[in-house]
Amino acid sequence: MSCPDCFQGSIMHDYKPLGTLTTIHGRQTYVARPPNGAQPKGIIIIIPDAFGLPFPNNKHLADVYAREGPFLVYLPDFMEGHEASPSIIEVMPRLMTTNTLWAWITKPYDILYVLSVFIPFLYYNGFAKSMPKVTAFFEAVRENEGKEMNLPIGDAGFCWGGQHTFALASGEYKTKSGQVLCDAHFTAHPSNVKVPGDAKKVRLPLSLAAATKDMVMTTQQAREVEAILREKADKEGLKHSEVVYYEGAGHGFGVRADPGNKEVQKHADESIKQAVRFWTKVFSEWKPS
Repeated sequence: MSCPDCFQGSIMHDYKPLGTLTTIHGRQTYVARPPNGAQPKGIIIIIPDAFGLPFPNNKHLADVYAREGPFLVYLPDFMEGHEASPSIIEVMPRLMTTNTLWAWITKPYDILYVLSVFIPFLYYNGFAKSMPKVTAFFEAVRENEGKEMNLPIGDAGFCWGGQHTFALASGEYKTKSGQVLCDAHFTAHPSNVKVPGDAKKVRLPLSLAAATKDMVMTTQQAREVEAILREKADKEGLKHSEVVYYEGAGHGFGVRADPGNKEVQKHADESIKQAVRFWTKVFSEWKPS
């Protein structure tokens, strides 16, 4: 997550979440439920971008998934208070500006501020530290709510969370009884994914929303992932995996789209439909093991 785009975008300051904050398996979690008492078709766990649980945009996604699925949606605090501050989103555009004297005067201060946010985030939320937290939560959900409600589990990994989604899609992480932790894996503009290495490990259904102007996972890398998934479909019988391209979209579009930009917002809305369509398709064939 070294790209400036990881810390840019729009903040839904006025959004009023519809769900509730509670403790799930020892972790503070935002819970969004289907409206009007509808029965969920599955459980979706969001592995968010760098702004984590407090970010209103992530809660908005949870609410939309709950309504559109309908799904029971969990947004856990995997970062334990060490998420990036949304205030950095206000600073990044100024940091990237070079056309005024004032921009150059303030740039050293902006750089120091960005580093004060960026370095601690990386220190506390590196993959080696975060993945055990993620897998422990998924295993607890699988062994409890998943069994009690007899429901499949899907994930949604954005930016920082995308690396975790690819790892879960390998099928290497399992419960003590040998069941995979998650059945259907969706990710938008993932960060820190090694291509082709991580893609070659995928063994479970994976849906990737790829931005054509993403400098973190480039279009070339996304096409390489697509080719690997197709080969796996032909040779290994991997079903339902896909890569969908969003022309002109940049990194972060699935979470931090500017609602004032109709084209960007359209991409964000379409990626939500992609995720819901994908989970619904995979869940329709799910059988408890």
